[in-house]
Amino acid sequence: MSLTQSEIDSLLKSESQNAAPAPSRVASGASAGKVSPEVRRILELDVVANVTLAEREMSIKSILALTVGSIIEFEEPFDAPLTLNIGNHPIGRGQAVKVGENFGLRVSYIGTIKDRIDAMGGNG
Repeated sequence: MSLTQSEIDSLLKSESQNAAPAPSRVASGASAGKVSPEVRRILELDVVANVTLAEREMSIKSILALTVGSIIEFEEPFDAPLTLNIGNHPIGRGQAVKVGENFGLRVSYIGTIKDRIDAMGGNG
């Protein structure tokens, strides 16, 4: 089955309007019977999640002058919350944590389901 972008947008919009406020709704699968097969397929798609520590503007001249060992100063404190992004759209914030030998994010704030759908392009 092939869906057009407008059909996907419509499905996401109707799902977000019917969604329960509990963030565990999709993860728990408790209401999986209420979700249409098309929406289930969409919910299985992978999207890129990234975390931003800080940002700053730099001139091209400064960027070209960077060398190994250069230090770029940011105006964020080193322990400031990190921003969780989906498709370069912020949807939450959290603190860096160590998970085994890997980096992780303990989420301290997450946007609404509508915010998260919009970040993935559900706003057409």
